Amino acid sequence: VSTQSTWEAVVSTQSTWEAVVSTQSTWGARERMSDTNGKTGMFVGLNHGHVVSRPKKQEWKKRPCLRKGKISARCKMVRAVIAEVAGFSPLEKKMLELIRTGVATKEKKAGKYAKAKLGTHRRAMHKKE
Repeated sequence: VSTQSTWEAVVSTQSTWEAVVSTQSTWGARERMSDTNGKTGMFVGLNHGHVVSRPKKQEWKKRPCLRKGKISARCKMVRAVIAEVAGFSPLEKKMLELIRTGVATKEKKAGKYAKAKLGTHRRAMHKKE
């Protein structure tokens, strides 16, 4: 009898962990957030926490912290004018020269050069685009 109850406990914990794994697949999807912010009511996992329904005017998408990094139209226009007046930086000129050759090794060298100047691989990849 004890082995059967142990087996049932194992099966129930397996289904719990499957639920946790399925909730973790929604990580980073701000576009699909609901009014409960994807909370599952479970105490483990990325979307752990108590489920709280919010009024429509307090939607999760409208939170100021989710706007961080979004470039406004005014900022985009100002940056375009500055880039047009000032031109490319020496780093950008050298990268363009290396990328225009069309050789894959030169393109990789441009990325490595940018990484050395900018500090991180992510910044270098954004600069390369």
